[in-house]
Amino acid sequence: MSVIQAVLRSGVGALCVMLGIAQAAAAAANVDTARVPEEDLGSIKVFRDIPYRDGDSEAWRLDLAMPAERTAEPRPALVIVHGGGWLRAHAGEYHVDPDRIGAYGHSAGAHLAMMLAMVPKSAGLEGDGGWEEHSSIVNAVASGSPPTELGRDVPMAQREWWPIGYISAGHPPMLLIQGSEDRTVRAELTDDFVEEMNAEGADIQYPEGPV
Repeated sequence: MSVIQAVLRSGVGALCVMLGIAQAAAAAANVDTARVPEEDLGSIKVFRDIPYRDGDSEAWRLDLAMPAERTAEPRPALVIVHGGGWLRAHAGEYHVDPDRIGAYGHSAGAHLAMMLAMVPKSAGLEGDGGWEEHSSIVNAVASGSPPTELGRDVPMAQREWWPIGYISAGHPPMLLIQGSEDRTVRAELTDDFVEEMNAEGADIQYPEGPV
């Protein structure tokens, strides 16, 4: 069993959080999460449109799905980013283990998921969304077609905006999946990133072979 599997294991006990960054919600941003309508799907219950930060934008919402049956131990959680700190702040409320929070993303979402795993608070990228007393760094990350850098010699190539700028052995376990024929996210850049991470002794899994 891999480290990532160990962090997230518990069968149906895994809890998924889908960040609705692009979704508008009718409720105000300071809605009490205890009053969020619950959708019962049998073995799964869903809380929709939970505000994850204060502010005027109606897009700052997430959906949270979890097994309906409560377990004795807090469950691990998986943040699915399309496109940490809030979840830790509400860990007790949603029966989440704050030390077993993972993130998954694909393409642009993979970039965000990896940044959640790699960027320290000292980088100044936390923003002003609240929950500053809780770390945003996840405990494991899996990324598909991960943009580890934009490329070289282009205006948006500042290393501090990309995972390549935070090479270190001290990051959470990572699983990267990269298509060898991907024409958008270039495989050679992912290869370079993995090589640099391995040179530092990082815990990173990168399956080889045609994808």
